[in-house]
Amino acid sequence: RLSGHKSCHDKPKYNDHTWNSVDHAGYYLVFRNTQNDSSSANEICSWQSDNSYEDTSISQGQIYYYWVKASVDNWGENTSDFSESDSGSTKISSEPELSAST
Repeated sequence: RLSGHKSCHDKPKYNDHTWNSVDHAGYYLVFRNTQNDSSSANEICSWQSDNSYEDTSISQGQIYYYWVKASVDNWGENTSDFSESDSGSTKISSEPELSAST
C-alpha cells in the first residue's frame, strides 16, 4: 500500500507535492480533485519516475485534493491503490494590485 504524501507546499501559483518512494515501484501517477473523493479524481500527469510533482494548472484560492498511485512500470502494471489524500491551495496575495492613471 502506498503511504500518503510527505508534503504539499502551497506556492503563489502552484502546489508542489512530494511523497515517499515505494519499494519495487518505479513509477507514479498523480490525481487531483476539488473534493476529497478519489473515485472522481482526474489524472493530472503521465506515469513518471519522480516522486514529486508541481501542479501549475490551478486556480488561486481553490483547495485541491491529491492522490498518488504507484506501479512497477510506466504502463501501470501492478498498480497500487490510491494513497491517502493530501490537500493544497495557492496562497492568496495580500498585496494590493497597483494601477496607474494619467
